[in-house]
Amino acid sequence: MTETHQDFTAERYGPRAAEYVASTVHADGADLDQIERSVAGRGLETVLDLGCGGGHVSYRAAPHVGQVTACDITPDMLDAVAR
Repeated sequence: MTETHQDFTAERYGPRAAEYVASTVHADGADLDQIERSVAGRGLETVLDLGCGGGHVSYRAAPHVGQVTACDITPDMLDAVAR
């Protein structure tokens, strides 16, 4: 059986999902500050975070928008972000 990209990704990152959510390296940075500034005060209803990984973009955008939809190819990552 041929392994798909989705299967490979889920197997590689799924077991580490909680580590990504808790990772200071992934949670801090000028890039996240810039993303937060780009949505703050704009009155946006919805933000789509594709490939959300540990959810850090979603977390930074959430206080400034009506709703964040976080998507990731790894189900375990989505579960960790939701928790």
